[in-house]
Amino acid sequence: MPISTLLPLTQALYNEVHSQLGAEFDQIFGAGSSKEVRDLLAPRFNFNGEHVPGSRKSPILDPAHLTAFYVDPFNWELRNEIKVMRTVKTVIGETVEKIFGYSAENSYFHRMKAVKEFEELYSHTGGYRDLYDEPLPAAVSEEVLIENTKKLTIKRVREWAEKHDR
Repeated sequence: MPISTLLPLTQALYNEVHSQLGAEFDQIFGAGSSKEVRDLLAPRFNFNGEHVPGSRKSPILDPAHLTAFYVDPFNWELRNEIKVMRTVKTVIGETVEKIFGYSAENSYFHRMKAVKEFEELYSHTGGYRDLYDEPLPAAVSEEVLIENTKKLTIKRVREWAEKHDR
């Protein structure tokens, strides 16, 4: 699977692990076990791609994983199924800054060209307009997106990845 699947796969894993935690889990493993497992896993599940403050544990995701998801040409199929905790503009802006910096000659030109290219890819416009058979899905409300994110499964992520021969 490509690196772009790690963000939705991490969300699905989080959902499936947490769906098993609760009263029944505590009954089997002892009172408070669900909370202990949640607390143990919390530093790993960093959906914004940043290190969890106060933790020395390495998180699953880093900014490159968010960038990979955003630049995946097929991410549009999951846009209404996963809420990414950092905006497209922020993630791509930081990525472009890392690549081109500010001190190199013509860096402004190169940064703006890269941002424009990404915007066209992401919005299916410009040179990317005719590459897709289906239009972008209509956006859903924030509340619906949050609910859909909680329902994302490993099976759904696998289906998405396999559909595009990954």
